[in-house]
Amino acid sequence: MNDAVLPVNDNGSLDPAHRCVILGIGNPLMGDDGVGIHVVRGLLAKPNAFAFTGAQIEILDGGTLGYLLIDRLAGVDALIVVDAANIREQAGDVRVFLNETMEEFLSENQTSSVHEVGFADLVQMMTLTEQMPRLRALVGIQPAIIAWETELSPALAPGVVAAGEAISDVLSQWYGAKRS
Repeated sequence: MNDAVLPVNDNGSLDPAHRCVILGIGNPLMGDDGVGIHVVRGLLAKPNAFAFTGAQIEILDGGTLGYLLIDRLAGVDALIVVDAANIREQAGDVRVFLNETMEEFLSENQTSSVHEVGFADLVQMMTLTEQMPRLRALVGIQPAIIAWETELSPALAPGVVAAGEAISDVLSQWYGAKRS
């Protein structure tokens, strides 16, 4: 795990010079499995949605690449992943798992991700190679239907909005500021 101390501002928040990636994963051809992709596409359509002063925030559509993303995430100081996850709630519900609670959720729920090779595998590889960012979050959205479909279930529409708000809240916590 990357336990190097990150420089912080006087108020204890993450120095904006550090790189943060918002990563959406999933298969947009499998209905609700693609919800992470839909969230990041929505964020990309609003380029100023996460305009923290001086922050280096990259929004990335990771698709179904799983562990193949490890090189792309090398050197990241903070990581937010948005994905369909079996959080055992109603379809469209959102739950945020921060830092160690993210790893606990993934290890206790081996089938939490709806992908065969997915985020849990990426986390294991990043941990083994000591590339895990010190700050990390999983924004999990409960899917309704995983089937050959290019649209999300109607029940997930509020979850897409809530996931965007959850991402903003995490960034505000990490950067110590509200969106500008």
